[in-house]
Amino acid sequence: MAGSISRRRALTIFGATAGVAGLGSLPQLTAAARAEPLPAEPLVLVPGVREVDMVPDRWTLDLRDLTPEQAVAAAEGLSSRVYGSHRGGAELFHPLTLTAHYDEAAVLGIFIDAVSRDGAVLDLHVDGAFFHRLTWPAANQTHRPQTVYWLTVPAGEHAVSVQIADQAGVVVVSDYTIARTVEDFPSDRPREQLRQQPLPPGEPNTTIAGYLGIWFALDQVSEWGDKYSGGLGTYTMKHSPLAVHAAEVGKTFFVYGGTTAADERHLLIMASAYDHHHHRVPQPTVVHNKIGVSDPHDNASIALDGEGYVWVFISGRATARPGYKYRSTEPYSVTEFEQVTVEEMTYPQPRWLEGQGMVNLFTKYSGGRELYWETSADGVTWSPDRKLAGFGGHYQVSELHGERIVTAFDYHRGGNVDTRTNLYVATTDDLGQTWTTMDGRVLDLPLTRRDNPALVIDYEASDRLVYVKDLNFDGDGNPAVLYVTSGHHQPGPGGDPRTWKLTRWDGTAWQTSEITTSDHNYDSGSLYFDGEEWLVYGPTWTGPQPYQTGGEMVLWRSAGLGQSWSPVVQVTADSEYNHSYARRPLEQADPFFALWADGDPTELTESRIYFGDSQGRYWALPTTMTEALTSPRRQSRQPDQRRTVVIGAQDSGVTNRIAWGRSSVNDVIEDDLDWRSRDAFLWHVDDVSTRLVQEGTLSRRERLDLLVAARRSRIGEQT
Repeated sequence: MAGSISRRRALTIFGATAGVAGLGSLPQLTAAARAEPLPAEPLVLVPGVREVDMVPDRWTLDLRDLTPEQAVAAAEGLSSRVYGSHRGGAELFHPLTLTAHYDEAAVLGIFIDAVSRDGAVLDLHVDGAFFHRLTWPAANQTHRPQTVYWLTVPAGEHAVSVQIADQAGVVVVSDYTIARTVEDFPSDRPREQLRQQPLPPGEPNTTIAGYLGIWFALDQVSEWGDKYSGGLGTYTMKHSPLAVHAAEVGKTFFVYGGTTAADERHLLIMASAYDHHHHRVPQPTVVHNKIGVSDPHDNASIALDGEGYVWVFISGRATARPGYKYRSTEPYSVTEFEQVTVEEMTYPQPRWLEGQGMVNLFTKYSGGRELYWETSADGVTWSPDRKLAGFGGHYQVSELHGERIVTAFDYHRGGNVDTRTNLYVATTDDLGQTWTTMDGRVLDLPLTRRDNPALVIDYEASDRLVYVKDLNFDGDGNPAVLYVTSGHHQPGPGGDPRTWKLTRWDGTAWQTSEITTSDHNYDSGSLYFDGEEWLVYGPTWTGPQPYQTGGEMVLWRSAGLGQSWSPVVQVTADSEYNHSYARRPLEQADPFFALWADGDPTELTESRIYFGDSQGRYWALPTTMTEALTSPRRQSRQPDQRRTVVIGAQDSGVTNRIAWGRSSVNDVIEDDLDWRSRDAFLWHVDDVSTRLVQEGTLSRRERLDLLVAARRSRIGEQT
């Protein structure tokens, strides 16, 4: 059990009361031996749990093989209320599902008596597919529809579900009636027929025609602006990892917090995959619609299991907004996902251990922000939650090396996140059965005191705040922690210096060095080891919105294993918006070395998603897409200065010019990439040149000249 919230199986994508297809030994929906005849009289099912906020016995009612009398009795265990995610929390935010198998068509009437004055959006699904949406706006008093909303259900086995599709709503359903015709409903009740509607934007397992990151502002504003804000599609550093490379298929799978439109703040959990072999991306898939939530604290993390299935762990927010686990229906695919659990889980950090299964480090608000872990052999059945630390509250970053898991965390003085300080490190190599310090001292869990053996640096003594960013390992498996120290939780010069630091274990002791400084506590980047030295990729240089979240991305490299640091390359320059939250994929491979987003922290703007390589090149994922697949958009600090477009050694004769941003046509042709397939390179040139014709940058004749030069270049041919 996860505290007071059951770690329950999902009700699937509504259609069945049991199983997610293909998830091993889980119970599956089994067909009734034969269809039942419709009852001669209308079957009126009255939910018996009518008290507000009372958890019912069941959220599903399977009518197959039940007599009418048994069905009426079973309905007593249902709740008369359907709750929104914020109003009900994880225990009450459920779809209510009716399943039946009749030998002829029936009509189902849902008598809605009341709707909360906050308003509500109620979705109906039939056999797992969206059917109809009912909407009531916010009002000064409770809505009283007192209407039978009815639909025709065809003969055969079907499941109908209702669920609130926004954050705050509550809908009161007095009864559900199954009848032969609508005339069998009580004549004194108004009726409204429900018909199939088009899919609303953001439905799970649909795609969005472009990559749009979520923009967010915390609205804790002081003299120098918000505590943090801007393009936060790759927020927080405590959601980890956001991307993982699968060399066996040549793809990097990733998740981010997206939205429905550039001017919207409606959080969608998005998944996609960059194809390294073909240098292209598909339209991203909606894994989960966060239903009225605009807060990227509810972003997701990602994992691949031993069979290549893609797992998406979606953060909740305390008990008010539940977390979720999803699994792809096919290996190495982001086309379709199935829900596996609904639970209390914040800041998930899942890792797959070959031959052992999954471990997930996460946070629960069980007494402040406290640290827990859980394990699973298959991702479906999980161990009980076990507490690692709980003394005031904590944020953590963690990583896996072989069978060793290491976590680094701070502590919150007085339970206040704005007084986070100190650096603690704990490790386990037996899936959490034993936790120790790096020098082998066994920890007595849960850690409940500020002064404990896991304490590495006492920053509280010098009144410094600590913002943990990343954790990684050197070639010998020794961990290092990347973090920022600060003098104040609010933005502005009063908190300077904001110092990026590396604290690393050298095998016998902890060593700390300073990397650089930046101008905001939430400037966040990632830590790498290139086989010889440490690298840091992050927004360390001041951007167009100074003293706000993010800045210009810079790649740093150490000397002497972190003893000194110097910038290798400035990745972004003279940007329109600040870049923020550079994230490291697991098993990263160029060109998908880091993933991040941009946006203006001072006002709502479009937020774009980027990735960059280890050499300083970077790309924007397209914000609009007309095709199922497209190439990412190459970005440049300065355009290529050649007069004509040259592809390999072939001069196309086409005049070079700006394609987009500061990238010229020579830049976006990308003949400098490591193309391993001639067909892939020709597809890319065709895709880019078509786009430039559509945008009026090239003529059709110039496009043909580029295609001819690309074919003659022999780029991508293997010798």
